[in-house]
Amino acid sequence: MLHRNNFTIKFKKFLKLASESYSDLYINIINLLVKDFYWILPILLLYSMFYNSYKILLFCSFLKVKEYILKLQIFQTFFSMIEADQKTISLHWSNDFDLQIVRKTSYFLIFLGISGFFYIFFSSLIFDLPASISLFHETNKFDLFTSNNYKYCLFLIIFGVLLDFVGEMHIIFFRNFPVQGKIVSTCVKCGKTAAAGVALVTLVKVPLSYVPGVEPTFVGNTYQQHFGRGYGFSTGRDHLHHFSFQNLPEIKSGEVSMSNFLTDDKKYSLEKANNFIQQPKNLSWAKKNLSVMDCQNLGFNKGYVA
Repeated sequence: MLHRNNFTIKFKKFLKLASESYSDLYINIINLLVKDFYWILPILLLYSMFYNSYKILLFCSFLKVKEYILKLQIFQTFFSMIEADQKTISLHWSNDFDLQIVRKTSYFLIFLGISGFFYIFFSSLIFDLPASISLFHETNKFDLFTSNNYKYCLFLIIFGVLLDFVGEMHIIFFRNFPVQGKIVSTCVKCGKTAAAGVALVTLVKVPLSYVPGVEPTFVGNTYQQHFGRGYGFSTGRDHLHHFSFQNLPEIKSGEVSMSNFLTDDKKYSLEKANNFIQQPKNLSWAKKNLSVMDCQNLGFNKGYVA
């Protein structure tokens, strides 16, 4: 009876979670599934058999097994060691004057490299966009790292990351009050560095999603679909086509909405756009008024039609 009352109290607490944020709700649901797994297990079994779907049951079972394994003494000792080592490393970075200089220099080089990369890229794009797109059209690629300026920026970023990495390796292997798990701490630092690299690459993909000719990415398309123009692209060639397609008077004025030229998954439809262009009135105007580059991007030669 006591266990049943405890479960009733916890279930009422669970109902109150509906007013909380989605992140808190998710975390608390996971905690509830793990802590009260054996109470919820019969419900999960019935649900799995009735709907012939065992995904939720397997997921909850995995969480319960993970919780049991992580409570073993060997893992508790291991995680305590990692926590203590990370605290030791953090104290060295905060208190050692030479390491403070190393970290500040590292951050400055990374910031300088990223800032230089964006400045060079977007300044060249703003002042010479037609030339940039023509280069893509001729070579069928848009290589951001062919210029020496980009290589210098990339070198600054890599050197800054390596400087920070070497500083932490010096803490792990040579400083006073050394860490206990040297290999584990090295792996943790490698993981942090890799995660920072992924975050940087992801960050770059957002502004690049505005650039015609650059191959679209999942991150760029997701950002554009939810926070940007409202749709993405399947290929860089589609983005080039769209760049010139927007110069048609009906599109530019908003008389014809771009929503008419999207696929069901919110991507620019080359087929729908071409069907619109191939209408005699639109094709005639485009050949007379659009630039040579725009005509090439749209798939026809500039000229006059009878």
